[in-house]
Amino acid sequence: MTTTETVDRVAPTPTGRTPLPSPGDATVVVFRRDGRATTYLLLHDRSAGTWCPPSGRRAGAESPKTCARRHVVQDTGLHLYPIPTAFGTDDSDVYLAQAVPGADVTLSSAHDRYEWVEAAEAASRCAPLADSIGRVAALVELG
Repeated sequence: MTTTETVDRVAPTPTGRTPLPSPGDATVVVFRRDGRATTYLLLHDRSAGTWCPPSGRRAGAESPKTCARRHVVQDTGLHLYPIPTAFGTDDSDVYLAQAVPGADVTLSSAHDRYEWVEAAEAASRCAPLADSIGRVAALVELG
């Protein structure tokens, strides 16, 4: 059984290109546990029409971890503490962060909706980061 919760903020946009991580990116795989179910937060990019976890580029001399934390707050309104993983690339750092069930997501203007989905669904929707999402999900399931 698939657990999916979708929240629309405005009308959907047409699908577009699939963005690849850029040099200096930080991506945060946000998860929550509700009973025995673990779900992962995906954001729908208003202009690109794609789904991915909260992410963004570093500003100036900003550290990757500060960038990760800033983008989670900017993209979702959630004040979380991203933990670095070893699942990034030379160009993009990947973090994980846990949200509490029922946390109130407040989207930035760059996103028009979000969904909490199971790991396989998250990986399939965000192809450029599928391997990283899968690895983080496996780590989360161990803990």
